[in-house]
Amino acid sequence: MSVHITKTYNIGGLIGLRQNAVKNAGETLGFKEMSLFKFPDAYDSDDELHVRMDGIIASLCPEDIVIFQHPSGESPRYDGFLFEHLRRYHGTKIVAFIQEIASDRDDSEYLCG
Repeated sequence: MSVHITKTYNIGGLIGLRQNAVKNAGETLGFKEMSLFKFPDAYDSDDELHVRMDGIIASLCPEDIVIFQHPSGESPRYDGFLFEHLRRYHGTKIVAFIQEIASDRDDSEYLCG
């Protein structure tokens, strides 16, 4: 059994920094990186996105654990496809590590009036 942790490449900002910090901490514990690459998935058909997800999870073995950093920095559609592929893989256990994104916003978004 291996433990994998997702990390999205080609992403900046606080999400990228946070994901990298969590991935680095996981590697010190022996976790394997599950690399995601940011791309405009809106142009992919569902079939094309399924193929991409199959490639991402190709290194999984039954009974592996995946720490899924959410949001990935991709689209909600991408995250949904990836989560469903992980969920359907026989015996895989998923740990959703949800990062707060509200604090990434500019304070002016919270001002009234």
